Amino acid sequence: TYRGEGEGKGEGGAWMDAPTGVVVANDFSPARAYLLVRRCAALGLATSRLMIAVHAAQRFPNTVPPMRASRVSSTREYADRYPAGQYDRVLCDVPCSGDGTLRKNPESWSSWGA
Repeated sequence: TYRGEGEGKGEGGAWMDAPTGVVVANDFSPARAYLLVRRCAALGLATSRLMIAVHAAQRFPNTVPPMRASRVSSTREYADRYPAGQYDRVLCDVPCSGDGTLRKNPESWSSWGA
């Protein structure tokens, strides 16, 4: 899952260089997800290889296509097709320490605690 809130994260088009694959970007905030949609569209990155979702990451739904008798005949064949799980790579933009806020608002140090 990828969350692209800040500059230089998901909106960099390096992932477009790969010949196949899909980028799944997820944010719990609808407003931030909408902002990512707009940024990607403005940069020409809104393609069929980009999925932007709004979902709690702890309960993110399965994005692997369902098994179909014509394509995958058994659970074993399914496991062989996706041996390492649903994703090749996962990039997380986790909550930061807030040091930028502390630098901009020195008075916030008085209420800061570990």
